[in-house]
Amino acid sequence: MQLTGIDDTNRDFFAPILFVEDKEDYEELIEAGVIEDGMPIAAAAIAVDFNGHTARLITIYTVEAYRRRGAAGMMLQSLLKAAKACEAPRLDVYYTDAMGGVEELMLKTSFSTFAKGEEEIFALEDIKNNERIKSQLGKKPPYDIISFSGVDQRNRTEIDNQLKRYRLGSLAENPNEELSYVAFNAGKPVAVMFCDRVGETVVPTVMVELLASFGTDVKALMGIFIHSFASFEASGIKELTFFAADPRVSVFVKAITEGRKGQKLRYAVRFL
Repeated sequence: MQLTGIDDTNRDFFAPILFVEDKEDYEELIEAGVIEDGMPIAAAAIAVDFNGHTARLITIYTVEAYRRRGAAGMMLQSLLKAAKACEAPRLDVYYTDAMGGVEELMLKTSFSTFAKGEEEIFALEDIKNNERIKSQLGKKPPYDIISFSGVDQRNRTEIDNQLKRYRLGSLAENPNEELSYVAFNAGKPVAVMFCDRVGETVVPTVMVELLASFGTDVKALMGIFIHSFASFEASGIKELTFFAADPRVSVFVKAITEGRKGQKLRYAVRFL
């Protein structure tokens, strides 16, 4: 088996097993493949987001006849080195319980793995077509809402402290800053929505009210939720997948549109 990088000179050769639809959707795409007997037998890719300081494995595939012979491990080790060279703090992997062999591969390559629960998937178009949402689109939100990329260090520190206080993780988990939002009231952060992106799907990972309003109402959170639609559409987002967001928000979304059940989602991470 021969490990090789994938670029414009050989992408067509690997195309049948490299499941990356739109290379332009990613800020930096690093791909690797394995050849045996002159044939492509495995391919994988990671996406690096320099703004959000994250790296994610977006595809890994081995032709069935060549599985469990080390090709996937070779590619993953190579991509881990590439992510580290890009100064990403970790490599994230999202997968489902139906993806045979992925959990075993993650454990073999020293990833920590976690269950994330069952996905609930909502089409963005269905949410937007709800009359309740339509009436709010385009209106000025009750709070100042900005992309997380525009939040200064002082407020980042305050948000981080609140997340830790409520055991909701920390900013070290590096949300996608362009698709994550913070609501401010009188200059103080009062609600956050942190999102990750997987292809054409946005995954809200933290949606919560902060400070004194925590646990009492979701007005600021709903303002963020509605405000975010324009940027989601501009970014080519088609679906929202909930598996770890504030359950009050999931209840709200279920009330305005029909979702569909997904598979049981898992998450693996290796710090670099």
